[in-house]
Amino acid sequence: MALAASEGETYTAQDWRDKLMEIHKGNIWSLRKDHAIVIPTNMGWKKDGTNVMGRGLAKQAAERYRGLPKLLGKEYGIAGAFGLMKANNDPPVVRTQEPDGVELIFVPSKKLVIPAYLSWKEKADLALIRKSLEKLKRIHLGRTRKPKIAIPLIGTGNGQLPKSLVDDLIHELFVKEEKVTLVYRLVVRR
Repeated sequence: MALAASEGETYTAQDWRDKLMEIHKGNIWSLRKDHAIVIPTNMGWKKDGTNVMGRGLAKQAAERYRGLPKLLGKEYGIAGAFGLMKANNDPPVVRTQEPDGVELIFVPSKKLVIPAYLSWKEKADLALIRKSLEKLKRIHLGRTRKPKIAIPLIGTGNGQLPKSLVDDLIHELFVKEEKVTLVYRLVVRR
């Protein structure tokens, strides 16, 4: 889907059934007042038990909210304790409410591998992202404190997936959802 918009602009994507999903071009954090923010993560953890949150939105979230790596390391460690197949087939989608009112939803994009601390080096897995987003839709959509959910192009940064594949997946799952905003991040060259 080719989109022409200015940074910070939000508009509506309309499919042939006239169902709506908002599209926003710009910084996902600018939507935090009325959107729960989806953060892509891997399911690995470091030797100290904290989640590896070293790139992209995961890193930004960890810098804003210092307790997240420990919380996610615990959640993903519990999931991993039940076995790789369980964690990779029923990914833990974790929702948090931060002290400043920001609501975050952590969606695994990379499979859990052994040793777990190397999971961040893996490429994102489209099938895992699908399972994670289906779980988000089934369990969290409509249950967040915020009226909407902002979803970035999960797995297209450090995960190295083509943006078009993830864009198609998100449209397939959410184009009929008025409570969802797909966020295209504009790259700012420094």
